[in-house]
Amino acid sequence: MQIIREERKSKLTQRFAGNFFQTFSNTLDKGGKDF
Repeated sequence: MQIIREERKSKLTQRFAGNFFQTFSNTLDKGGKDF
């Protein structure tokens, strides 16, 4: 059970990182003013 929980947490982390990276890339495309 512990392994499944860790795997789920890792997937959530990956999704969050992916969303953040996509937002960051979009911001850079617009000129990076938001960061």
